Amino acid sequence: MEAIAQLIVKNSTLKILMLGNNRISSFACLSLSAGMAEAYTLTKIVLDNNSVGDEGVSFIAKGLRRRSPELRSLQYLYLQNTECGNEGARALGIALQNNHWLLTLNLGNNNIGDEGAEALAEGLSQNNTLRDLNVNCNRIGNMGLDALADMLSENEALLKLRLNSNAIEDAGIAHLAEVMIRQTTLKELFLAHNKICEETVKKLNYALARNKCLSLLHITIYTPDSRLLGN
Repeated sequence: MEAIAQLIVKNSTLKILMLGNNRISSFACLSLSAGMAEAYTLTKIVLDNNSVGDEGVSFIAKGLRRRSPELRSLQYLYLQNTECGNEGARALGIALQNNHWLLTLNLGNNNIGDEGAEALAEGLSQNNTLRDLNVNCNRIGNMGLDALADMLSENEALLKLRLNSNAIEDAGIAHLAEVMIRQTTLKELFLAHNKICEETVKKLNYALARNKCLSLLHITIYTPDSRLLGN
């Protein structure tokens, strides 16, 4: 990984670094982090399906923090299925507070939970750049959703929020519905495959009828016998 880190610093044309499915360790991310801080042409990094864990993700977050404000090229970061938990999410949340170039962050299929969602929400409350946040399949429950909803009331940049296949239940939707009445930025909201019943969907639809911005809602109805009735 040290050789790759040197490559992305010295190469003047490299824009996309695809490292998915490479059995990359958390320690290897330390070298990559150092390279990230100086790579001035790199626009996209993909680390999907590597077991780097919280430690590795924290190293990547450190690389984001260390980048000079003038190095605005890195816009897409994919960390899907990297065994990231709440500590890794917390490190990314801190990095997002002062990041003014990242557009997409994919953390799908990890285990950040409510604590991780709260940390990301705190970071995004001070971020005016990120457009697409993917936290599908992350065991996020009602508390995490509440924090993300609060973030939406302050954030004026996020366009897509992906929360499919989490642990969100009916009680968690009420606050989100209130926020969405006033929200004027978010265009796409994904809530499929959570435990949201038909009556709650009706209440959410009532709130969204007063929203003048959202153009796509992906949601499925959950029933007591755990069958999904539609999307």
